[in-house]
Amino acid sequence: AVVSTQSTGNKRNVEIKKLKSDLAQLQKSSNETNKRIKSDSMKQELTDTKTSDGKCDRLNQSIAQLRTQLAQAVAEHRQSEQILRSRKIKTESALETWIAKYDTDMGERQDEFEQIEAVYKVEKQQLEDLEERFA
Repeated sequence: AVVSTQSTGNKRNVEIKKLKSDLAQLQKSSNETNKRIKSDSMKQELTDTKTSDGKCDRLNQSIAQLRTQLAQAVAEHRQSEQILRSRKIKTESALETWIAKYDTDMGERQDEFEQIEAVYKVEKQQLEDLEERFA
């Protein structure tokens, strides 16, 4: 009975050693897998960071270029607007001059017309008076 208990105890000890060995192997494998996963994820993160930095640099360059283009367009448009405003002022001034000249001419012609009409009325009255006398 003692031999069978020792034999059972030895079997259990062997099985415990085997299980401990399997557990150690599993922990080692698990640790290696964890290290590999961490390494892969760090590499991926580094790659993603470099890619993101590259995109940010390209976008910042694009933004700078677009800002420069905007500034140039604004300057050109301001210059164009200034030229158009100047042209508008000259046109308005010329138009006002022509209107003033027209008003002056029409005023003079109206005065002349009124003078001629007054002379006409006087002469017409004289004609009517003469026609009455000789009629």
